[in-house]
Amino acid sequence: MYFMDSGIQTSNILFSKKRSKAFLDLAKKETREDLIENLRNLANNQDLTSVFKTIKSVTSTSSWLSHSYYRYYKSLLEPNERKQKPFLTLKEEEVIQKVIRKNETAFLEYENKDIFKAIYKEALLSHTNNQVSSRLILPRVETVIVILDGVFNELFSQSFFERSLRKLYKEMGITFLIPKISGFQGTEENSRIIQSEIMDFSKRFPKKKFWLLGYSKGGIDALHYISRNKTFAEDKIRGLSTLASPLLGVDKFNRGILRILVQIKNNFSNEKIRKDIFFEDIQKSLDSNFQRIWFLQNYKKLPVNIFYSSLGFKTDWKEAHLWMLLTKAIFQSPKRNDGVVDCDDAHFPWFFPSLNLGIIDGHHLFGMRSTFHSQEAILESLLIFLNFKGLLI
Repeated sequence: MYFMDSGIQTSNILFSKKRSKAFLDLAKKETREDLIENLRNLANNQDLTSVFKTIKSVTSTSSWLSHSYYRYYKSLLEPNERKQKPFLTLKEEEVIQKVIRKNETAFLEYENKDIFKAIYKEALLSHTNNQVSSRLILPRVETVIVILDGVFNELFSQSFFERSLRKLYKEMGITFLIPKISGFQGTEENSRIIQSEIMDFSKRFPKKKFWLLGYSKGGIDALHYISRNKTFAEDKIRGLSTLASPLLGVDKFNRGILRILVQIKNNFSNEKIRKDIFFEDIQKSLDSNFQRIWFLQNYKKLPVNIFYSSLGFKTDWKEAHLWMLLTKAIFQSPKRNDGVVDCDDAHFPWFFPSLNLGIIDGHHLFGMRSTFHSQEAILESLLIFLNFKGLLI
C-alpha cells in the first residue's frame, strides 16, 4: 500500500513476499551459473589457484542461496498488513518536488545530506514495493563508473555493487569498470593497477570521463590514485564518491585483538612475514596513525576541479549481517558504526571541500551480491543527486 496523507508517504510492505521470491529466484539462477562456470574453469586449469577460487565461489554462492531461502520462508510467515510508519516527511516531500522540477534553490534551502536522504528514501520505496514507481527519472550518463573494492571483497566471488551496476548497464546502458585491485594489497600497488586499467580504457575510448566509486578501503586507494595521477585526474576524472570508507583511517589497530596482532607483528624483522602473514600493507592503508598523516600532508595536492562526496552506513548489532555481528563483537566501538567503520570516520574532514551525504541505515556489506538491502537504490540515488547538482554532465 502506498498513499499520501498530509504530504507524508507511507509504506507498509518493506519486506514483501514478492521481493523475497524474486531475490531467491535470482540467487538460484546465479548460483547455478557460477557453479557451472567454476567447474569448467577447474577442468581446464587444474591448479591450486583454480581450486581455491572454486571453493570460495561455492562457499559464497551457497551462503547466498541459503540466506535467500531463509528470507523467503520468513516472509511467508509474516502478516500481509504491517504497522504503517511514515516514510517521507513533509520536508523530504518538498525536496522531492524541487528535484522533480529541477529547482536548484533546493541547495540553498537544504543541506546536501537532506537532499540525498529524500532521494534515497524515494528510490528505496520503489525497490521495496513493487506497486510503487519512483517519481524521479534516472539520468542517462556517458560517464564511466569505476568501482573500487575494499578488503572484504576478497571473501566473495563478485565485486561489491556489481549486482546493481549490471542492472544499470542492462536497463540504462551505463558503462562500468572494475579494476582488479586486491583488498589485501597496499595503496601503492592498488594505485598502479587502477592507473593501468583506467589508462588502457581511456586509450580505447578517449572521450570518456570517469566517476570513481570507492567502497571501504577502495575509497582510500582512490585518493592515493588521484594524488599520484593528478594531471590525468584533472582531465578525465569527474569525481570521487566514497561509501563507508575510513578516509582518515581507523583506530581499531590500537585496541583489542588487532592491537595484540600488531604487537606480535612488530616482533618480526622479516619483511615478507610482516607483509604476507600480518598484512602490514593493509595496516598502513587503514591505520589512522598512517592514513591521517598521509591525508594531512597530501590533501592540498589533490585535484581541485573534481567533486568529492562521502556516504556512511550505520546499523544496530541486532540488525547487522552475520559477519558484521562478528566484527562488532571482536572490534567493539562505543561510536555508531556499520560493523566495521565508525560513522565519524566515513566522511572527509571539515576543512576539505566535499559533499557530505550523511549516514543511512545499512551494514558494511551493503554492496555484496547476497545482501537483501537495496544497493540499487543507493547507486540510483547517487546518480540522481549528482546529476541534479550538475556534476556528472
